[in-house]
Amino acid sequence: MTLRPLPGFTEEESLTWLTLVRATMWVPAFLDHRLRATSGINHFDYALVATLRDQPGQAMPLTDLAEVTGGELSRLSHGIKRLSERGWVQRRADPNDARVTLAMLTPAGHAAVINATAEYVAIVRELMLDQTTTEEREELRVLLTPIIARANPRLRSRR
Repeated sequence: MTLRPLPGFTEEESLTWLTLVRATMWVPAFLDHRLRATSGINHFDYALVATLRDQPGQAMPLTDLAEVTGGELSRLSHGIKRLSERGWVQRRADPNDARVTLAMLTPAGHAAVINATAEYVAIVRELMLDQTTTEEREELRVLLTPIIARANPRLRSRR
């Protein structure tokens, strides 16, 4: 399928931009579909529990969790609610600062993320890692890192 350049862009610019847009739309959708089918969890919720799994005490402040997972606080709140309803995450006041709310992974949540991780790794390998070389992945990181930094409002505000 041949695309005409988007208004204001050259053909090469249009192709590059649309490739990035498609990747940002289709990759998360693919991950969501496969994770739901195999583990009953969407990609964002998996990111939440996987991030908590890797934290000291398997807990972290909600604001930090939102930043790490790239979710706005409202999206994070909905995800934490879904995970709480499943018994995978609990909200607790931080014992060191009552103004801070922690998300804490429960034993059931830990078991769920361990089970989902094998499938997650298989999906990522199938989708990307087995299709690219180490050099191509390094090039992708180099290209995407400054784009991510410019797009992330928390990183922009630190400049």
